[in-house]
Amino acid sequence: MPDTPLPEDWEDLLNRFAESLEGVQQSLAKAAALPANAAPSERASAYPALLQEHADRHAGLANKATDITRWVDAIESELRISEDLLRVLLTQTETVRQKLAAWTGRAIG
Repeated sequence: MPDTPLPEDWEDLLNRFAESLEGVQQSLAKAAALPANAAPSERASAYPALLQEHADRHAGLANKATDITRWVDAIESELRISEDLLRVLLTQTETVRQKLAAWTGRAIG
């Protein structure tokens, strides 16, 4: 099987994950910055905006995960086919070796 290149947007996907992690860290920093004595309703009112901000940022990640899963499944399929082919070639090679050994009258191998 020839080397299968990574999808063109692989680096973009990794960058989006890095941005996601950075966004989570910023959200945690914002939440930590809220006064501890703030009323729960004040703290709770900040969360919908943060959730929407993250939802907007990560809208396509579920589709990308599905695409990556399909890509990995395709690679696994190719590897299974390659393994089967190698097993057939090994069997054929062994058959030829045995025929050659019988023809020459001595063990080969």
